[in-house]
Amino acid sequence: MPDVWFEITGKAAGPATPEELRAMMQTLLAERFKLTLHRQTKEMSALVMTVSKGGHKMKAVEVEGSPSFKTGKMNLTGTGATLSQLTDFLSREIRFPIIDQTGLKGRFDYFLDIGSYVTEEMRKEGGNGPPPDAPTIVAMAMQAQLGLKLDSKKAPVEMLIIDTLEKTPTEN
Repeated sequence: MPDVWFEITGKAAGPATPEELRAMMQTLLAERFKLTLHRQTKEMSALVMTVSKGGHKMKAVEVEGSPSFKTGKMNLTGTGATLSQLTDFLSREIRFPIIDQTGLKGRFDYFLDIGSYVTEEMRKEGGNGPPPDAPTIVAMAMQAQLGLKLDSKKAPVEMLIIDTLEKTPTEN
């Protein structure tokens, strides 16, 4: 099936939290595309994140407000970010589930650079997506730079399953 893209532009009636905006987007998708879905937990390969034997190397911080993520060429800087936000971001980027089992709470500052782990050959093979060895590369960089260990294991992963979706949305 060919990729189909839609540009959705919306405007909230007033200020809204990220959770409220997510709920509004879900309602819009349900109304316009007749989207129905359900959540299901499935046992599958995942990267399980734990703290390395020497402890983590991130700086714990006490901050208010939204975290800051800055991406550079093959690097990521997090300011005041939770580990949940880090794992969500990396999971999307490498297209592989990461499950946090560190037990660490709170917010952290960190810098993760995978550039030295990626060869020119990998960059060419990767095309527009992540390199084929992305999970291994991220695991090596996280252990060396953040003191966090990623091990490939079978684990329960929550998934969104699309039940129905109409290709042509209804009009405004």
